[in-house]
Amino acid sequence: MHFPLALLLASDASSFVTGSIFVVDGGYILW
Repeated sequence: MHFPLALLLASDASSFVTGSIFVVDGGYILW
């Protein structure tokens, strides 16, 4: 699942996503 989060949330697939927290920080949290 390697595609932009905005595309996922704009698609019909987002109807399967409930109660999730997405961290959009450009990978900063990995450091």
